[in-house]
Amino acid sequence: MPIRYTICFAVAISFIFAENIPMRFSPLLLCLLVLALFNLAGAKKKPELTIRFYAEVPPENGAPFSIPVERLDGTGTFNLSKVPTVSEKEITAFTPFQNADGSVGAYFFLDQHGTLLLETLSVEQRGKMLVALVNGRRVVDLLIDKRINDGIAAIPSGLTPQEIDLIRQTIKIREPGTTPKK
Repeated sequence: MPIRYTICFAVAISFIFAENIPMRFSPLLLCLLVLALFNLAGAKKKPELTIRFYAEVPPENGAPFSIPVERLDGTGTFNLSKVPTVSEKEITAFTPFQNADGSVGAYFFLDQHGTLLLETLSVEQRGKMLVALVNGRRVVDLLIDKRINDGIAAIPSGLTPQEIDLIRQTIKIREPGTTPKK
């Protein structure tokens, strides 16, 4: 339950049962209480999901802004930004797919803001790494090798069936070959 509803509920209850409140405030407080109860009853909690893409940054950015990480393939280390470049807030839809080896990946379709962020990153950080995390789990390291201006961020493999199910519950699925509605 969000804290604002709890506070509103507690304040409304305390005012209604307080003996020194003038009667002219009682209808207003009763309305606040009913409104708080409707908010609580109608609140549907979405499953928690985070999908974040973090970019490699220069070592001189320092500890407050980056952390050194080892590549998943074990071939070296690089500094990773502590602030994601693209997050689930910019994702509007996704399309999961299965690779020939059985691993699962997904295409994430970004809104206008996410498209601009990804395109800017792909131009400015070409040759650097991009790391995808799903619910805090590092899924894949990607090398930025070309400009990405179509607004699609891909995780080519490494997603679990449970993660795909959670993503399906949170983000609308987009069938392959369809174009987004403007």
